[in-house]
Amino acid sequence: MKFTGNPIIDFFYKANDYLILHTKIKAVDLSTFFRLLAIMINAGVPLIKALDTLAEQNVSNIRLGKIIYDLARKVEQGKSLSDSMKLYSDVFDESQIGMVKSGEASGQLVKTLSNIAGHLEKSVALGSKLKGAMIYPIVILVVLAAVVTALMMFVIPGMKDFFMQSGGQELPAITQVVIGLSDFMIAYWYLLFGGIFGAIFLFAAWKKTATGKYLWDGFVLKIPVIGNLVKKTVLAEFAKSFSDLIGAGIPLISALKIIANSTKNSIYKEKITLAAKDIEQGIPLAETFNDPKLIPPMLTDMIAIGEQTAQLENVTEKVAGFYEEEVDNMVKGLLKGFEPLIMVVMGIVVGGIVAAIMLPIMQMSSSVGNM
Repeated sequence: MKFTGNPIIDFFYKANDYLILHTKIKAVDLSTFFRLLAIMINAGVPLIKALDTLAEQNVSNIRLGKIIYDLARKVEQGKSLSDSMKLYSDVFDESQIGMVKSGEASGQLVKTLSNIAGHLEKSVALGSKLKGAMIYPIVILVVLAAVVTALMMFVIPGMKDFFMQSGGQELPAITQVVIGLSDFMIAYWYLLFGGIFGAIFLFAAWKKTATGKYLWDGFVLKIPVIGNLVKKTVLAEFAKSFSDLIGAGIPLISALKIIANSTKNSIYKEKITLAAKDIEQGIPLAETFNDPKLIPPMLTDMIAIGEQTAQLENVTEKVAGFYEEEVDNMVKGLLKGFEPLIMVVMGIVVGGIVAAIMLPIMQMSSSVGNM
C-alpha cells in the first residue's frame, strides 16, 4: 500500500486495496490460469518464470494476479506449488491443492494442471446451463410483475374514475376484482412491497443457516423436473471430480472427503460424507451408494463394475460425460417448455386485466347503441 501523506489520496489507495482484496475470483479465471500454466510448463518454461508471466498478464482480475505473483515468490523461497496454494484456501479448493500435490509427487504436474482446468471449464459450463434454465423464467415473471404493477397503480385508477363518471351501471365481476386489487395496492403499497422485500431478506438469511440450507436443498431436489436437473448436475460434478482425484493418485476415502467438502448441495454432501465413513468400515462404495432416491441405479452399477475391474477412474469419467450430456439435453428441453408455459401465464394475467377494462366499455357502447 502506498502512502503519500495526503489523507484524500491515501483514502483512495486504501479503498482500492480493499476492493482488490475482496474481488471475487471466478472459476473461469482459475481455469484459464491452470490451463496456461500447464501449457507453459509443458513448453519447458520454468515454474517460477511461468507464474511471473501469468501474474503480469492477468489484468482481468488484479487480485488473482497478485496471488499468482505471491505463489511465484513462495516457490522461489523453496516451497512447493501445492504448499503455496494452501495459503489461499479461499481461492484454491482442497481438491485442486491435493491434485497439484499428487502431480508434483508423481512428476505428472502438467497433466494434473490440465485436468484441473478441464474440470473447472466443465463445472462452469454446467453451472451456466443450470442458471440459464432457472434465470430465464424468473426474469420473464419479474418483468410481468412489473407490468402488472404499473397497470394496477397507474392505469386502472384512471379507468375507475372514467367508469364512475359514465353512469350507474354495475361493473362486471372481473372489473370489480381488478379495481379492488388496484385500490389495495395503492392504499397499502408500503405494506405490499415491504412484505415482499422483507420476505426475500428473511428467506435469504434463513437459507444461509445450516438448517435452512439443508431443508432448502432437500426441497429443491423434490421439485418436479428442476429437482431432477439439479440431481444430474450434482452427479456430473461428483463423477468428474472423483475421476480426476482418483486419477491423480489420491486415496479413495480422501477423495470422497474432498468432494464432500466442495459439494454445494447439503443432501449430497451428507451422503458422500457418510459414504467415506462406511468405506473406512470396509463397506464397498457401490454398496454405500445404494440409495435410489439420490443415486440412480445406473451410477451404482457402474461404480460396482469399476470397483470389480479396478477401473473406477475410467468408469466415473464416462459417467460424468453421460450426465453432462443429460444436463445439456434437459436444459434445452426446459427452455423450450418454459416458453409456451410463460406465454400462457402472461396471456391469462394480461388478458384478464384487458378484459376487466374492455367489458365495461363494451357494456357502455351497447347501452348507448340501444338508446
